[in-house]
Amino acid sequence: MPDDNPNDPAVPGGDRSQNPRRGPVPPGVPSRRPRPASPPPGAGAGPRARPIQRWRKGGGQPPRMPRERSGPARSGSGLKARLVTGVVLVAVALTLAYLGPSPLFGLVLVLVLVAQGEFYLAVHKAGYRPAAALGLVAGAMLLVGAYRRGVGTVPVILFLTLALSFVWHAWGRDKGRALADLAMTMLGAAYIPLLASFAAAALSRHDGRGVVLATIGAAAVYDICAYVAGRRWGRRPLAPRISPGKTREGALFASAAVVVLSAALAPLVGPWKIHEGAVLGAMVCLAAPLGDLFESVLKRGLGIKDMGAILPGHGGVLDRIDAILFCVPVSYLSLRLFGL
Repeated sequence: MPDDNPNDPAVPGGDRSQNPRRGPVPPGVPSRRPRPASPPPGAGAGPRARPIQRWRKGGGQPPRMPRERSGPARSGSGLKARLVTGVVLVAVALTLAYLGPSPLFGLVLVLVLVAQGEFYLAVHKAGYRPAAALGLVAGAMLLVGAYRRGVGTVPVILFLTLALSFVWHAWGRDKGRALADLAMTMLGAAYIPLLASFAAAALSRHDGRGVVLATIGAAAVYDICAYVAGRRWGRRPLAPRISPGKTREGALFASAAVVVLSAALAPLVGPWKIHEGAVLGAMVCLAAPLGDLFESVLKRGLGIKDMGAILPGHGGVLDRIDAILFCVPVSYLSLRLFGL
């Protein structure tokens, strides 16, 4: 216990040598202003303390702070932009289909090359160095060859693309990553234009416009129904590790809707009969979610949300046609399956 030495810092007013301007302090008077006592919990002033006081006095759940209105407004504007963009795309596709198969093929060619460019740009930002120019030229050749000569030209063009890509990357600047860059170059060519080449081959038929439009319509109906049903009744995720937003309930509802609508409408626009249209719808129900999940795996691996931002409300072109790319080959397969 300290003594009563006035120069002892432990004694109030002591250690006057540290501050010579201060005079002697009477005993019992503190040299510093005492700190105010902390207010009891919930007694603070201001608008934030009053709701807490009322909650603690009355019990029950704590009051919820009002949310900002910017979130709902953004979601509403995003849905509106999505609908407007979808309507514009449908109008353009129907107009070009009315003009003939060549204008519709031109639209397919432009969209596919833009989507392929989005893919190459995304992997380039992730650190890969694909031969984008070579891949785009190969993509255009795949589509034009399938439209002019059929799908028999696809293996030849893919072989040439592989050989030229090997030469490009083997004698390139970064030889240590030649294998990864070669894989990205071939993936960009095989994933997007290769699958779309079946649509180009279908357009060379006399009823090709109806086949392509029916396939796109079935994929779009599946996407819309899965989204609406998933928001309304979705409980169990379809692929939680890949895309947690997609639900099993939405997939089941969309599958039922697509099978029924395909059986009813496909015979009106294409060469299928009623039961063949139902089979087409079932094949689309298997292919559409696979295409969507495949792109989700790519985006998750690249660490991005969308492949692009050219389409308001949808992201990039590849984000819009990911399911359609997987549906076009099964639609072409249905023609061969039923001998149409």
